[in-house]
Amino acid sequence: LEMNNQTDVTEFIFLGFSNHPKLQGLFFLLFLLIYLTTLLGNMLIITATRISPALHTPMYYFLSNLSFLDICYTSTTIPVMLVNFFREKKTISYEGCLSQIFFLVICAGTEGVLLATMAYDRYVAICHPLQYPVLMHVKVCVFLVTGSWLCGLVNSVTHTMLAATLTLSMTPLEMNNQTDVTEFIFLGFSNHPKLQGLFFLLFLLIYLTTLLGNMLIITATRISPALHTPMYYFLSNLSFLDICYTSTTIPVMLVNFFREKKTISYEGCLSQIFFLVTCAGTECVLLATMAYDRYVAICHPLQYPVLMHVKVCVFLVTGSWLCGLVNSVTHTMLAATLTLCGPNQISHFLCDIPLLLKLSCSDTSLNESVLHVASATIGLSPCLFTGVSYILIISSILRIPSAQGRSKAFSTCASHLT
Repeated sequence: LEMNNQTDVTEFIFLGFSNHPKLQGLFFLLFLLIYLTTLLGNMLIITATRISPALHTPMYYFLSNLSFLDICYTSTTIPVMLVNFFREKKTISYEGCLSQIFFLVICAGTEGVLLATMAYDRYVAICHPLQYPVLMHVKVCVFLVTGSWLCGLVNSVTHTMLAATLTLSMTPLEMNNQTDVTEFIFLGFSNHPKLQGLFFLLFLLIYLTTLLGNMLIITATRISPALHTPMYYFLSNLSFLDICYTSTTIPVMLVNFFREKKTISYEGCLSQIFFLVTCAGTECVLLATMAYDRYVAICHPLQYPVLMHVKVCVFLVTGSWLCGLVNSVTHTMLAATLTLCGPNQISHFLCDIPLLLKLSCSDTSLNESVLHVASATIGLSPCLFTGVSYILIISSILRIPSAQGRSKAFSTCASHLT
């Protein structure tokens, strides 16, 4: 009798900051500034420890891992918070809540063990300086960091599994009569139910090939001194970007091939849009950067070491990611303001901004205007820049007298063109 008229909880409502509706814009700007500062600061630390040989020590190795951990920590909570500042009903799905708990507990547990590891490192350095090179060997450091993450993972899995066993229910009086969309149904590939297994194997093969190929490129550019050049530095970043790109969409697609109802939560859809737009924007700017690198190498070879110094390369890559991030945050925030009343069917296998605009029952003129401006600045401008760069490159190559010289110059552009 006590269980009658009860409904399982499918989402949670956040009450934090909800008492100050007029200050939501201010809170958004404040936390966005904190988030971007955190990202930039920690990315600079990680970059500095990677490119400076003087910082290739156990202490800075642990510090760079701590910085990466801080990025994960803030990225687990603040993006959801930023989206909710523009929503009247600040909600998170049940699955989204469990996912947030999972990543938060991983980060918290890992941080606790990693800080203890860093304390041990300082203890050995000060109390046993002669034994430091042996006790804090590279393999030992990697083992300690891996152990920290494993401790956090085991702790998180345990807590998340126990949280998933809890029974959460509410009465009809506690439920709203709103029909807001809380999930989307993908229609892509749903017309061929008998071919789902074949589609799964095909996309799994594509995904694994993409992962393996790009990981091999990244590994080769790291371990081979001959590939420590700006061109291969940009190429390794492009490979990492490709891994992020495919990992944003294909894993969800693979899971849905085994589900009769191919769904994604509202928060999951916005997250997918955020990472997709980040990767797309970053890729456009990065490809333009690679075109500039080839232009300098061929048209101004004597100035190449100065114009494409290590610091310049890091600045260009960081700028590419920041352009993609700012573009993505803008689009995701605007997408979060859309009123979606149904239907909730997406004729695709992923979430994208134009697809959400079609489902919106509110005014989308602002979203469309920003989308057009972004397409021109982030999409078209880098393409034009790349085109102009290659026109100058080709004209410069054609002026080379020897056929062998022209062939060698063209070959340096192969990695970018492919």
